[in-house]
Amino acid sequence: MSRDVSVAGAFILTPTCPPVGTTLKLEISLPPLYGPTPTVQLKGKARVLRIERAAESAAQSGFAVVSQGFTMEELRRNKGDQ
Repeated sequence: MSRDVSVAGAFILTPTCPPVGTTLKLEISLPPLYGPTPTVQLKGKARVLRIERAAESAAQSGFAVVSQGFTMEELRRNKGDQ
């Protein structure tokens, strides 16, 4: 799950984090904003910039990634999904 997404990066919430400097292939699906519009998917490579580890009683841990940019594509729904 992501907390923040921009054209230059994202913050990913997860119980386990990759090491800083790791290059990842990301695919982030964004839900439709309204109605029957298609889901949008962002794809690209990103590098882990920093890790935030949560205290036991706090929110989930996560990591920030930076990217040269993402490509965007619409995911069409199957006719049976409408």
